[in-house]
This record gives sequence, C-alpha cells and structure tokens, in this order.
Amino acid sequence: MLGAIAEFERDLINERVKEGIEAAKKKGVQFGRKAILDTKEKNVIYKQHKKGKSVAWLSKLFHVARNTIYRAIKDVSKKK
Repeated sequence: MLGAIAEFERDLINERVKEGIEAAKKKGVQFGRKAILDTKEKNVIYKQHKKGKSVAWLSKLFHVARNTIYRAIKDVSKKK
C-alpha cells in the first residue's frame, strides 16, 4: 500500500517538474551547457580543415578538444 502511494506521489512530482520546464522554456530559459564554439567559429574550422589544416592544429588554435573540432566539422557539413 505504501508503495502505491509513493509511486503516485512520484508521478505528481514528475508532472510538476515537466510543467515547470515547459513554463521556463516559454520564458526563454536556456537549458544545458553554453556552447563553446559559435556558428562563425565552426565555419572557420570547417574551411580550415578543408584547406588541409589538421584537427590537432585547429584544437590548439581554438583551445578546445579534438572531439569538439570533429563535432564542429560534422555540424557544418550537415548544414551544407
């Protein structure tokens, strides 16, 4: 019996959390971590990589991890 009550209570909490998140999104609140690279920087990375610059060189230039460079290249290539 207590398990059923606890499960019902948890469902109510989850519902309130979802409503709060929806309300915050309507107000323009951004969730998650701030992007390290903006669109302009991603385009520069993509162009430099196409010219033959290495991922390691680009990662040192922009002070980010190599994974971030690969992700930036992938993001720009998807849009083109």
